[in-house]
Amino acid sequence: MFKMLRQKLRSMYSLRKLMSVLITIAMIITVVITNALSREDAKEQIEELFDAQMLQTAKVLELFYVNQFTQTKVAQLALQPIKLHVHATDVETFAEQSTALNLMYEHKLSFQLLNSMGDLLVYSDSSGDKPLTSFTQGYELRNIDDVSWHVFSYFSQVHKVWIVTAQSEDVRKELLEKMMSNAWTVPLIVTPIVLLILLLITYSLFKPVKALEASLLSRTPQDLSSLHIDLPSELVPVQDAINDYLSRISQAMQRERRFSADAAHELKTPLAIVKLHHDGLQEVLNEVSESLAPQLHDAHIHLNAIEQGVERMSHMVEQLLLLSR
Repeated sequence: MFKMLRQKLRSMYSLRKLMSVLITIAMIITVVITNALSREDAKEQIEELFDAQMLQTAKVLELFYVNQFTQTKVAQLALQPIKLHVHATDVETFAEQSTALNLMYEHKLSFQLLNSMGDLLVYSDSSGDKPLTSFTQGYELRNIDDVSWHVFSYFSQVHKVWIVTAQSEDVRKELLEKMMSNAWTVPLIVTPIVLLILLLITYSLFKPVKALEASLLSRTPQDLSSLHIDLPSELVPVQDAINDYLSRISQAMQRERRFSADAAHELKTPLAIVKLHHDGLQEVLNEVSESLAPQLHDAHIHLNAIEQGVERMSHMVEQLLLLSR
């Protein structure tokens, strides 16, 4: 069973197919590893970019907003906070509508200004009226109303105000997924094209092998002349080996022909002499008187056997001579 399977696999073996399969596997592995590494790198870059954006937004809020707060203003806002309402919209980018005043992703961004007691002073309604911060300075990931938020909190010692900027986890995930989907789209389109080009290239590269095969198949059994085909350097040793093999076969056949010719010539003369003496003895016996007929009968039997043997040997000699030509 195993032997039959091995023979079947050998009959299906193709260097061109094997090379195509190996290159395809190598391409797939390369794309998978590259995309995996790119995903990690893209995730890291996105984290760095958005974290820096939240930090810069907090600094801008302190510079242009918090610096205008007085103790009286903070007390008033604690009783009646200002809410930035984010309007719903289907516009995703300014490329769709350059004059848009609201974008869809605004719902995924938020900021809050809180006093030292944790009361909201100013906030955007995209995250609701619950404090996003745990009142610890720095970055943190918080889950509020089943929504994950990346939160940066900064406490202004001068004004005793917490400045909080936040981004929904969906923003980073969606951006990463879109980037990686594009990273997979290109290989999925390019790989079949590359494979098709690869098949055409391998077919072209293996044309010399087909030429070598055609040259050998078109030869007659008597044609043992050397091959002279323009082949790549990798196939030149194969052609040289075949030519050496043909040369050795030709020399061996020439030696056999010479031996056959020599043997035939060596046997032809003795056989001719035996045949001549046989014929002479036959004539002598035919002239003997009939009184010796009983004895002559046995002599004729032996003569017939000699004649048949000579004819067979003569036929064999003729065959040897024909073979030597």
